Amino acid sequence: MKLGNKVTFLQKLLITYLIVLIIPILIMGRQTLSDYQKAFEEEILQINADMLEEISEVINLKMREMETITVNLDANPVLRPYEVKLSPYGAIRAIQALAQYRSTNSFIYELGYYIRGGDYIYTSIAAYDKQSFFKYFLKREGYDDSELNRLIEECDMPVILPSGETEFLNKKMRMLICLYPMPMVQGGHYATAIFLIDEAQIVNLVKSIFHRMNGNMVIYDIEGQPLLALTDTQVPDFSWVAALMPVQNGRENETVSTILDFNGERTAATLIGAGYRGFSYLSLTSLNKIMEPAQKLRQRFFLIMFAVFTGGCLIILASMNITYKPIQNLFLKAKASFDPVAEDGASGGRRVVYNEIAYIDEILERVNHDNKMMKYALQDKQKDTRIVFLMDLLNGMIVDAGIFKQRSKLADVATEGRLISVIILLPEEPSSAFDKELLDELENYMSTLCGFYPLITVGEHTVPVLLTIPEDAAHSMEKIIGKIYGFFEQKKIIVTIGAGMLYSDPLQAQVSFHQAMDALSHRFIAGKGSVITFESLTQKDNQFFWYPKEEIDSLIRCITAGDAEGICNSINSVVREIKKRNMSIFAARCLCYDLINTAVKVVVSYNVSLEVMEQQLKNIICLPQTETIQQLSEYLIDFCTNLSDHLTNMKNNYVEKILAYIDQHYRSCNFSVYNMAEELGISYSYMNRLFHAYSNQTILEYITEKRMDLIKELLRTTELPIKEIILSAGYNDIPNCSRKFKQREGISLRQYRQRMRETG
Repeated sequence: MKLGNKVTFLQKLLITYLIVLIIPILIMGRQTLSDYQKAFEEEILQINADMLEEISEVINLKMREMETITVNLDANPVLRPYEVKLSPYGAIRAIQALAQYRSTNSFIYELGYYIRGGDYIYTSIAAYDKQSFFKYFLKREGYDDSELNRLIEECDMPVILPSGETEFLNKKMRMLICLYPMPMVQGGHYATAIFLIDEAQIVNLVKSIFHRMNGNMVIYDIEGQPLLALTDTQVPDFSWVAALMPVQNGRENETVSTILDFNGERTAATLIGAGYRGFSYLSLTSLNKIMEPAQKLRQRFFLIMFAVFTGGCLIILASMNITYKPIQNLFLKAKASFDPVAEDGASGGRRVVYNEIAYIDEILERVNHDNKMMKYALQDKQKDTRIVFLMDLLNGMIVDAGIFKQRSKLADVATEGRLISVIILLPEEPSSAFDKELLDELENYMSTLCGFYPLITVGEHTVPVLLTIPEDAAHSMEKIIGKIYGFFEQKKIIVTIGAGMLYSDPLQAQVSFHQAMDALSHRFIAGKGSVITFESLTQKDNQFFWYPKEEIDSLIRCITAGDAEGICNSINSVVREIKKRNMSIFAARCLCYDLINTAVKVVVSYNVSLEVMEQQLKNIICLPQTETIQQLSEYLIDFCTNLSDHLTNMKNNYVEKILAYIDQHYRSCNFSVYNMAEELGISYSYMNRLFHAYSNQTILEYITEKRMDLIKELLRTTELPIKEIILSAGYNDIPNCSRKFKQREGISLRQYRQRMRETG
């Protein structure tokens, strides 16, 4: 009975100790978790605000760059309307100027220029008829041809169409279309600048900053219409957002952050208002998903609390064993039956073991596993940091040496004591586009010679690579490029390499990048699968000292004569001379444009029906877009051969019509060669040249011969008076006809009739 009382007392004492232990732990745990969650949410809001501010600054900068380009277009004398319309070469210079602006800004997919009231829209690729441009080349979902025409004709303020499905040159993608009047000042607008912005470029740029995998970022215009969203999830109405997160009007880039309910989830929302031309930026991050790690941490917290609680219980039991002798004796009896040391008892039975060390070891293993996973995540993050660093470096956004040194260290890019250069890799087959595994293999392959840092961007076919070379190995640049080229040869991948020059200042990477781009553009002459260095281009003689006059004259003759072999020889001769004379890319393209212009002039000068040659003309207009001069020559030979065949058929047609017309009308006294040319729809001079080439005599000579043959036949076979015979043959001047007959036959009309009767 006493033992039972003691046990009851022990239980009460144990419960008292447990209450004293558990209540403080629960209070501290709850408060700690609450503070942690609140701090975590505030940190998320702050991070989102920082990321959104950086995104808004980048987007605002890019949009203002388009305004700057528009101002530069307005100031460029090459793009003045009278210069563009002055001659075909004016249009070519305009296209080249647009291409230069386009090439300096990878943010812009295409740049267009339209002179209001004109018939053509000029881009960095070619010039297009305005009506055909919106009908065949640029189609925008939700906008018809007339609406787009009205916008480029009448907009007096910048117009930005939301991102949507757009088809440009038969390629479908999501684009923003931005229209800027020229000049940018109010009134006096004479032209419109057209910018096509690939949504993927903006999304990639935003994703490099906004790295919330479960979040969304939306850009609204001044009217609250969504221009672009980072993901395809539901986009909230701007009026609803503005009501929950008011932004003071007129305060540029004011930031408001809050926690709200969106689609039934607690969401961290950040809004930046009054940005570029009233743009607003909204970021949404689901806290339910982002707090999942915190929930796991809570579970671990309770597991640790349970371990602390269990240890506390053991300490309490030990304390009671020391304090109370009866309790200690009871504990010793219990210990005799349940020894926690896991030893075999005297009776040989296995005792119950509770090993806390094993549990703690399990916790440590989990912590070790989490540390490893965090290490791998940091390594992946370092690669993302490298990509952003390389993009900023090549775009010239890093101008401070201290910032460069700090960011290159974070990106693990070795530049200390090294020379830098940029090369650009261009795979020639779409199926051989570089993937991450291939470039990682090449990076390891080149590690013994140099630092090899490729910049892989989504949607880009070319891959810029930053090379860092030890200062004492500057002479090995040629060997390095050769080794890279050999690597792709082993993989059976055809690649063209453009290389910039070496610099000791790493901030000159942007200069080397543009040099590599210039070198790569000479692939037009050098051909696919070649290695082109900017240094070799600087040694070229860029003077335009040769013009293929004889070859162009020969090309015209061969087209009109139907000489297919001569056409091929003439065009190939020009191509060979361009390569042989080591011309600049500008001079080479000008000569190629002249070859194209020669073919078009033949179409015009010989009155070739545009309907018949419509498809061929569409193809030849696209010839300036060809990648290599060899490809251009093949297309041009095919076009000229088809044109020559058509001219031959057309000439035969005209000759048949001329002969038929003469047979029908040559007996008339009112017959006129000029009237015949007008009725047949050809020029008098061209008709004479065509007939002479066919019969080796003029039309008048042919008609005179037919009339004289008719007179002789009538003199032989009829008794009609000579006067009537002359009139029926188409002559109304009898004396003149008699003289002509006597000159041709040597005898008069009467003598001819008399002789025919005597011999008949």
